[in-house]
Amino acid sequence: SRSEASTAPASHGSSPLVFLDAQVESWRRAVAYEMTNPLRLPSEKLRALVRRTFERALLCVRYHPDVWHDYASFEASCNNPSAAISVYERGLEAVPKCETLGFVAADYCELEGRIDKAREVYSGLLEVCEGVVGRGGKGFG
Repeated sequence: SRSEASTAPASHGSSPLVFLDAQVESWRRAVAYEMTNPLRLPSEKLRALVRRTFERALLCVRYHPDVWHDYASFEASCNNPSAAISVYERGLEAVPKCETLGFVAADYCELEGRIDKAREVYSGLLEVCEGVVGRGGKGFG
């Protein structure tokens, strides 16, 4: 199972999931470190540095929904809802079959009063679900 694979010790022949999980955690630690502001940057420069760190992370772990959610949450915490929604949109383009990211994005859009955008996200989720049902429920593979 995935949980067993992610706790297995890394070795030369380890699963790609183990490597991906390790990469994601490394990037999350890098973002967390930058957010401590060790350079004592003014807030606008700090936000730009954290954004660049997220963008660099996404070059390596583009298909991992947690990183997209972390990035969107960062933008939301900066009182930048349009940027947060944009990050969620990009995340859903990268991992369109991730229902969790879709539901979180739709929920955020609703909270921000962007009902039209929430409907769009829900429609995309329905298309994914209909695709699964259309194949006899055999999964996304």
